[in-house]
Amino acid sequence: MSVVREAWTMLDAEARTEPGWHLRRIFPSAAFDIFAGIHQPEATRGLILEAPVTTFPAFRLLPRSPGFMVEATPPGQSLTARGRIVLSLADPAYSEVFPVLCQDVAEISARELDAAAAMSAFLSRLHVWQSFMARFSPEGLSRDQVTGLMGELLMLGDYLAPAVGYSQAIEAWDGPLGEANDFSLDQRFLEVKTTTRQAPSVISIANADQLDTTRGQIYLAHLKLQKSARGATLPELVEALKNRLLEYSPEQISAFTTKLLLAGYIDAHRSNYTDRLALADLAVFSVGSGFPNIARTDLRLGVRDCSYTIELSACQPFAVTVANLFVTRATDA
Repeated sequence: MSVVREAWTMLDAEARTEPGWHLRRIFPSAAFDIFAGIHQPEATRGLILEAPVTTFPAFRLLPRSPGFMVEATPPGQSLTARGRIVLSLADPAYSEVFPVLCQDVAEISARELDAAAAMSAFLSRLHVWQSFMARFSPEGLSRDQVTGLMGELLMLGDYLAPAVGYSQAIEAWDGPLGEANDFSLDQRFLEVKTTTRQAPSVISIANADQLDTTRGQIYLAHLKLQKSARGATLPELVEALKNRLLEYSPEQISAFTTKLLLAGYIDAHRSNYTDRLALADLAVFSVGSGFPNIARTDLRLGVRDCSYTIELSACQPFAVTVANLFVTRATDA
């Protein structure tokens, strides 16, 4: 059980009903006071941070989300020169996600050596969670989203990391950051498309930037996954990658966890992801002259963007080996 959940359980056992916040301190060695709390009479769970108001950031930067509320003691309204930032659950639909959120932001804040840095880390991490809640359902990833994420993780762990090292592979994983392509390697870009269809005939392209070679050399990887007892579930794939990172690049664990969160994955939903999938086929294509792609310069005036599909058979003349992804061109040297 996490520290935050344990504190809430103890507060529940006290059965206090007086109106207001009932608190239990957690992470006592942190640079400022962090409490898990329950607000009565609504029994709303929350996380409370107390610190000198001089360490508080600009209040216009407080994140907002359908799943959580953030309130702060405005400067000048604290008689003790200390203030609070209160993070509380705003929607019961996020009841399973919220404890994970609280544990995560509390741990990250507690690592900082002074209150100002801790407060900044707290709010920065909340902005990451704000993005998560804006993009993903409180029940977790859809089946198509799970398939897509598994494809990216398979490319990262089985192909990129062995070739360029785990540290560079994690740094290259740009998909969760909202970049045009899933991976970037020295002006070379890799877009990963994954399917579980038995006989896929088309590849869906989300926008005009994904295969626009004006940015550099682009490769398109098409993975076909199939259900198999020898396959892995998404949580098993995540756990295996974490274990490899602990062995080869422990300094990248935090970055990997953040990118997983931005991709919509949290361990609280692991029981939802039970399909075992194995790689059945992998094809890599080099996007170049004659490839059936659309570049942004192809769009007519007034057209902001487009999505389109490519016939898989039309990509075959452009097939390359996976090794091509890691060959440094003379112009890149």
